[in-house]
Formats: sequence, C-alpha cells, structure tokens
Amino acid sequence: MGRDVPQPVTDEARRTKVFDRSVPLHVRGTSGAIRGELFWRGAQSGAPVGAYAGLTALALLGGATAVVVRRRRRRASTATAAARPRTRRPGDPTRCGWR
Repeated sequence: MGRDVPQPVTDEARRTKVFDRSVPLHVRGTSGAIRGELFWRGAQSGAPVGAYAGLTALALLGGATAVVVRRRRRRASTATAAARPRTRRPGDPTRCGWR
C-alpha cells in the first residue's frame, strides 16, 4: 500500500470503505478464509486529549494515595512507639555499649 489516497475515497475527512478482503488459510487439511473489510479512517483531529486527561488524573490520584498512606503509616508508627516502653534486647545492634 502506498501513501496515496485510495480511489474509492471521495471525502478524506470521513470513514470510507475501500474494499473487502479475504486471507485464505489451510490448517491440517481444512481450508478456510479470514474475511474482513478495509476502511479509510479519515483525518485525525489532533492529539488524543481524553487519553492525556485520563493519564494525568491517574497520576494525580496515585500521588495523592501515596501521600495519604505515608501520613497514616507515620502516625501509626509514632503512636505505637509512644505507647510501648523501650526495652533493651540482647544482641540489638542499635544498643551497642561502645558507640
């Protein structure tokens, strides 16, 4: 296929059927065909704005979720650390006597 406009296309901005197609098959002794239609899809109207907006919304939602989760974990860890007494455990590397 070339880059030229197909002959059946009269309006380049509209979707136009160019031709029917058929791909013959032969599998394990059985013959068949895949049939379909080829369409000229028309002129594109620019960038896919909906896709960009959806990806932006998804990124913002993910960032907001990360912020909320980090805040909740920080509050939970400080609340549980304040509630329990600190005890020394034998072999705890943060409790070395020679630091």
